[in-house]
Amino acid sequence: MTNTSTLWTLALIRVIGYVFLAFFLFDFIDTLIPLRLTNPNWEFQTFGALVEKVPVLFLAYAMIYLGRNFGRKRLEQFLLSLITWLALILGLIYLLMIPIGIINTNRLLTLNHQQLLQLDIQIAQVKKAQTNLKTTKTQSELQQILSRDLGNNSPIPKLENPEQVKTLKNRLTTVISDGEVKLKEQAQSLRDVRLELLKKSVKWNLGSLLSAVLLFYIWRAIKAK
Repeated sequence: MTNTSTLWTLALIRVIGYVFLAFFLFDFIDTLIPLRLTNPNWEFQTFGALVEKVPVLFLAYAMIYLGRNFGRKRLEQFLLSLITWLALILGLIYLLMIPIGIINTNRLLTLNHQQLLQLDIQIAQVKKAQTNLKTTKTQSELQQILSRDLGNNSPIPKLENPEQVKTLKNRLTTVISDGEVKLKEQAQSLRDVRLELLKKSVKWNLGSLLSAVLLFYIWRAIKAK
């Protein structure tokens, strides 16, 4: 009775392990489709998604190989040999994903750096416009600030008196200040993205390395039996 109960429990756990393995493989393939191999962001996010799915794979292997060969039928023995080689294949995949992850991290960091440089240039232009605006007294000087410092060549409507010049100057000051705030917020957002990118890269590359090592260990340990 005890042996029967043990066999039934082992069989149930192993079946659940096979189901987990099937779910992992379906999810693995689904993550890769559709392929966007020229998109570094897609490659990086896909790399991370595949690493995040690994715990299900290891749980599946632990459940499938529970009890070693006790109570297994010949057909299952053949299936186990395929699953054993699958561990080697997946280990190679996760190992090869590491340089791809590093390359895409570098590409995304370069893109992020270029965007930050562009924002820094725009912020410098805005600061220059703010400085020049403080000494501006005529319509022609306002027009120069718009075209030279802000890249806006739209003509200013004719101003009849100094009061109108002052009013427009105040409006431009407000617009420029608001623009500077938005640019600084965008720059900070890019810096936050950069930090998050580095954190994810370290986490996923180490995760991929550990996954590859453990999969190779599983393959070697099972083949040695």
